[in-house]
Amino acid sequence: MQNRELTLDDYLAMLRRRWKIILVPTLLAPLAGFGVSFLFQPKYTSQATVLVEEPRVQEGYVSSVITQDLSSRVATLEQRALTGERLYPLIENLKLAEGSAIGSKMEEIRQNIDIQPMPAITLPSMRGDGRKGQAPGFNLEYTTNNPHEAQNVCTGLLNIMLQENLKDRAQVAQQTNEFLAHQIEDEKHKLDDMDNKLADFKKRYIGQLPGDADKNMQLLLTLNSQLDANTQALNRAQQDKTYTESLLSQQLAAWKASQNASGANPQTLDKQLSDLQSQLLTLKTRYTDNYPEVMKTKRDIQELQKQIEQAN
Repeated sequence: MQNRELTLDDYLAMLRRRWKIILVPTLLAPLAGFGVSFLFQPKYTSQATVLVEEPRVQEGYVSSVITQDLSSRVATLEQRALTGERLYPLIENLKLAEGSAIGSKMEEIRQNIDIQPMPAITLPSMRGDGRKGQAPGFNLEYTTNNPHEAQNVCTGLLNIMLQENLKDRAQVAQQTNEFLAHQIEDEKHKLDDMDNKLADFKKRYIGQLPGDADKNMQLLLTLNSQLDANTQALNRAQQDKTYTESLLSQQLAAWKASQNASGANPQTLDKQLSDLQSQLLTLKTRYTDNYPEVMKTKRDIQELQKQIEQAN
């Protein structure tokens, strides 16, 4: 029998001989386990998962107000949430214990809470550029024999931790805002001082700055054109002066001759008259009849004509 190979009939024969040994434990074991389970008090675990999103603004533009790593930050928030100052209002609101039992209830909560960091999961990035970002987080678990108590305590502890986190972020953000406000005020004073110095520099070296080259060139062209116009006007004035001096000399000569015209020769008077008439024609080519020199020359001609008539 030991050297013979067992067949299916052999296994069926063994099963028929020992079916009681196999069937009785198979049926009694689940029943016994189900019965024993009533002897133990049930435990309920409430779990809350918190995900920490990455900043939406790049740190190159705005630095994060919380520089502590996630594990240290969660540990700090856990210690704050489990203090008596935070647990006492929670126990009072949920009516979990009264009187001297509050201390033991606090200790029970501290022993039954469990916070574990969760592995990073891949989530779509908030940048919208198709890249994937890592969103770490942690799991908050609370275990007790009452399902409603487990859920309420877990929710309350989570709210306490979130409120503490928001309080810290608000405090750090306020300090950051105050620091930035002082920095902005200092920079504004520096900018005002630089503006005043720049204005004084421009006033002191007006027209000598690199940006004044085009303006200086335009001003030079304008002054050159004005110089040309003034030079032409000066030349015309000098010509008029020369011409007027010549006329004056002629008129002086004629006046001197007229002073001595009482015994003058008629031929001399005729020559003076001819000169005055020539002078009048020359003046009329340049001036109108109302010009003072033209009018004076006309009067001299009339007086000279009277003298000629008297001399004749």
